[in-house]
Amino acid sequence: MIGIQEIIRALDMRGAKEVILVAGARPAVKLKQGIEFFNSVRMKPDDVKNLLVNLKQRSNLVNKPLGTKGNFSVGIPGVGRLQVFYSVQRGSYMVAVKKVNDMPPFLREILANPRDRDRILSIFREPVGFLIIQSPSETMIYNFVAAVLTNISKYNKYVIHTIEDPITYILKHDQSLVLQTEVGQDIESIKEGLKVAEYINPDILYVSRLSSPEELSELLPIIERGNMVILPVISASLEAAFVFLERLSEDPSLLRNTLALFLRACFHLAESDMDKIEVKITEITPECRESLKRGDYTKLFNG
Repeated sequence: MIGIQEIIRALDMRGAKEVILVAGARPAVKLKQGIEFFNSVRMKPDDVKNLLVNLKQRSNLVNKPLGTKGNFSVGIPGVGRLQVFYSVQRGSYMVAVKKVNDMPPFLREILANPRDRDRILSIFREPVGFLIIQSPSETMIYNFVAAVLTNISKYNKYVIHTIEDPITYILKHDQSLVLQTEVGQDIESIKEGLKVAEYINPDILYVSRLSSPEELSELLPIIERGNMVILPVISASLEAAFVFLERLSEDPSLLRNTLALFLRACFHLAESDMDKIEVKITEITPECRESLKRGDYTKLFNG
């Protein structure tokens, strides 16, 4: 049966981040494009399940039933942190194992135009206002946010609280105090994490995703406190990001008024020809705020 160390070796040898294990198929590493098999033996259903159970026994959720789907994280001594995602397909478990990055990228290394760095950081270093980060790629967002928060922590004395599903980079305390919480490991849900954040009242709150009206309802009072709240939205455009939030909202009028009062800037991330990140920043003007109240987002894109 394939073991945890073989999975780690397969990832490290190929500079990859994810292994996929499916009954009836050979173990595969997921590359940027396509896959590569790293073992010649096709896995049996019990092989996949036994590996899943072995990994879960190392997690904080060891006593929670597996069920038909779920996710959790495990720490491997000398290796770092692995995230495990699983579900049932055709009666057997499918398991994806991802290695969590322990070294966030430097902002200057991932930007297509390094001259954008100072303007970007000037916005993030003042811990006020609601910031939306939009991109069709979650990887770009995770890299960008990790780089920014690492820089903030290095040079500023804030409380930074992240609610992540899942954690993608391990952020370290520096001048700032960094509180990282992960769904499926530290908390049961984004909603639970937001209740904790409301109590802590951090200078900077980063929420990796919203997926329900209840979560958005929990987030709005935190935004209204005025501290910095960073929210990524995976969408094709900024306009689509705002449409998504409106659809998620139980009270679109309340959402629009909150955006009009507290939205400070939007960041649109796109991939450049050099596999780096192009960043377009839209800072919110008084004219934009009036448009936000009406739900007319055209000003944000054409104004």
